[in-house]
Amino acid sequence: MDHQELLKRLISIAEDLYRQSEGFAERPEDSQLWYNHGYADGMVQAMAALGHSEQLSDLLRCMDKTKAAAKRQAMLPWGKAYRHGSEVGYKETQRAFQSAS
Repeated sequence: MDHQELLKRLISIAEDLYRQSEGFAERPEDSQLWYNHGYADGMVQAMAALGHSEQLSDLLRCMDKTKAAAKRQAMLPWGKAYRHGSEVGYKETQRAFQSAS
């Protein structure tokens, strides 16, 4: 799979995760939503770090809107779930692009 096709697929996954985790900040009891949103943020950060910011403008705006809420909750269980999801999403996205090379 070439990088553009991979990028399209990963963007679609991130969009789905954002849709599924919409309103996560108001639901601290649901750590899975926090993890999923963090995972999507990690994916977007990794794709941006790889030079794809132009194709990610909508996703970057989505990430920026909720990042502050996640930071304020960083030491609580759901904030930790968000952070773990973000780390895993970043690493796995980087790995996906490396294996596509």
